Amino acid sequence: TKGEIVGLLGHNGAGKSTLIKCIMGTINSYQGDIYIKGINIKDSRECLIKNCGFLLEPAFLDYLTAKENLKLLAIASNKSNSDINRVLELVSLKNAANKKVGDFSFGMKQRLGLAQALLSEPEILILDEPTVGLDPMGVKLLKDTLLKMAKNGSTIMFSSHQLKDVQDICSRIIVLNSGSKVHDGDLKDIL
Repeated sequence: TKGEIVGLLGHNGAGKSTLIKCIMGTINSYQGDIYIKGINIKDSRECLIKNCGFLLEPAFLDYLTAKENLKLLAIASNKSNSDINRVLELVSLKNAANKKVGDFSFGMKQRLGLAQALLSEPEILILDEPTVGLDPMGVKLLKDTLLKMAKNGSTIMFSSHQLKDVQDICSRIIVLNSGSKVHDGDLKDIL
């Protein structure tokens, strides 16, 4: 639903990352259908590209700066330098824009991955374990950013092992166990 933040919960190996890879279209050998805005993603990759942003194991060219890495993506998605500056500021990396990514901490790379996902201004944002490697200030920044995006109409789904993160910002949760959905609804129903 538009403006909703959905938490995807489950133990290691429950299928969270696999589900995200299926939604991304990087795994196609699954049963069933995945629809985005009423369109089956198996029929239209364009629907994913136009509407979705993903954060799953972010990868960069370490010998380039944060800004240069984002510039490559900006060229492909018709974005400008002001868009790059906007997302760097949003993830608190403006002061590190001209620093080589190879010198970044894990948490900084995680935030740069979020900037990559946000650059295209997606209506749907899907994040796999976005708080991993973030310090408490980074987690707060992420939560504030996601809440602001949801308030502006974005739909967000993120996987997490941290119940606190989910409690703080999610309006709905989905719990997976061994690849099957065992709960889909309000968090208070399972607490």
